Amino acid sequence: MPLPPPTVAITGLTGFIATHTALAFLAHNWSVRASVRSPAKAEQVKDLKVWERYLEEGRLEVVVVEDLGGGELAELLEGVEGVAHLAAPLGMTELGWEGYKKPTIDGMLNILKQAKSVPSIKGISVMSSMSALYDVQTPEAEQDGKIYTEDVWTPLTEEVALDFDPEDPKAMWIYYGAAKRLAEEAALAFVEEEKPQFSVATFCPPMVYAPFHHIISLSQIANTEGSPPIFASLLSGRDEPLPSKGGFSWVDARDVGEAFFRAVEGRISGRFLVSAGKANQQIFVNKLRELRPDLDEYIIKGEHSDDKLGPTSYIDATKSKKVLGLECEYLSLFQTLLGEAGGRE
Repeated sequence: MPLPPPTVAITGLTGFIATHTALAFLAHNWSVRASVRSPAKAEQVKDLKVWERYLEEGRLEVVVVEDLGGGELAELLEGVEGVAHLAAPLGMTELGWEGYKKPTIDGMLNILKQAKSVPSIKGISVMSSMSALYDVQTPEAEQDGKIYTEDVWTPLTEEVALDFDPEDPKAMWIYYGAAKRLAEEAALAFVEEEKPQFSVATFCPPMVYAPFHHIISLSQIANTEGSPPIFASLLSGRDEPLPSKGGFSWVDARDVGEAFFRAVEGRISGRFLVSAGKANQQIFVNKLRELRPDLDEYIIKGEHSDDKLGPTSYIDATKSKKVLGLECEYLSLFQTLLGEAGGRE
């Protein structure tokens, strides 16, 4: 009789990247036990077509965990072989610094501490962010040629976050970056002091794009976190202005999910940057128009000559490619944009 497939616990299943992470594990024949914050969120998962097959097959189980930072996690963790922790606040500046710090750090530490008492757990992947490295207070043009590697940390500290004006438009990124840095440092300290039986890998992606599987209707895009609202704005009408002309690093969420899987399955520890390259919104809309001429009236035209990156920093993702075996597997800009445009229809 064949053995049952291994199970991974995934936090925050209703999130954009968590959705693609769960799909990565399912594609590799794992089962998924995923947490959501409320019964209403659990019902939302059941309404999404992307999960229909896996719920019917019994390969996706959803559990309600109202408080990852202080709650009991036995129902989520018992018997699983891996954990992918992705739940964290983003875009909620009204919570203030403490509203970012507490759930980001406490949620991660609570998972690590309770996982230590579950002998079946062999690997944990944790979502950090490029914000844990990036110097958001220095203009990109002044970082021209700077190379970000896993050895770099953001200069943001708790002191900076406490002193920052919560009314400033950058407050969200200051709080988010500082919280992610502190959470990563807390994870490193936990591993050093507790020497758990499982591996711990942290991942620091930049802007993440992929099809929108985590929402029921397009009307929900504006209320979601991360890149979906930004991408949707590029299809707001041919004559609308581009939201931004600056360059940015990016990665496909499907590659992030694959990286999470490989670290858990391979019991790989370490800090990893995951990035497919550099672009700007003019490059995106130019490529989108090539891919989907039928959407021409919706895709912002911009100025075709503005597709040069200009002064910018870069991410070196060599480590994630070599250690995790992702060499040549990062999805191309073509695949990502085609998936995004298709996900919007």
